[in-house]
Amino acid sequence: MQRLKEFLQTHQKALRDEWFKLALSAYPETGRPFFEKVTGGFDNPVGQTIYDSLTALLAELLQDAPDEEVILAQVSNIMAIKAVQDVAPSKAASVFPAFKQVVMRAVCPKGKCQVATEELIDFFDALDTVTLYAFDVYLERRVQIYEMRLAQIKANNDILVRANLLDQALDMEDFMRCASTIGEDGGAACSSCPSARPSQSDESKGV
Repeated sequence: MQRLKEFLQTHQKALRDEWFKLALSAYPETGRPFFEKVTGGFDNPVGQTIYDSLTALLAELLQDAPDEEVILAQVSNIMAIKAVQDVAPSKAASVFPAFKQVVMRAVCPKGKCQVATEELIDFFDALDTVTLYAFDVYLERRVQIYEMRLAQIKANNDILVRANLLDQALDMEDFMRCASTIGEDGGAACSSCPSARPSQSDESKGV
């Protein structure tokens, strides 16, 4: 009976291609042909990044002693794309456990496995670990994006204040409190925030 990693290395290119197709299945069908065109250039950054990262990730997973930093770097590349696209964490990370299906079809055709079950379990455990990495990275990226957006909102507000188009700077604590309740009671939630109340100059103008 052949060792699992030896078997997967023999069929590495075909496995990578199948994994890549699974990864692209998360995108609308009309856009997939574009993402599938990976030529090594810069005309398809999303598809190219996913393709290159899956290639490097698979190669590392098939090593006898995979390097955790290499794996994390490739996972981070893919999750950076998913975080910007604002998909659910479960959908973002699903590309990694999905590779189990690819492996099972390759090593267990017609239900008869050509490798030891213990090796399959170990490899699938490694994929589960990769999936956990993906969740961590995705959440970190989403926090970074959120903080960047808040910083931009505050910067824009400060510009308006300096231009005398607003009477007061944005109170981020009030803003966050208002944003967290905006779906609870419509405008009433926002009107309860101090930042949303008329300023003294507004009141004097009868606003």
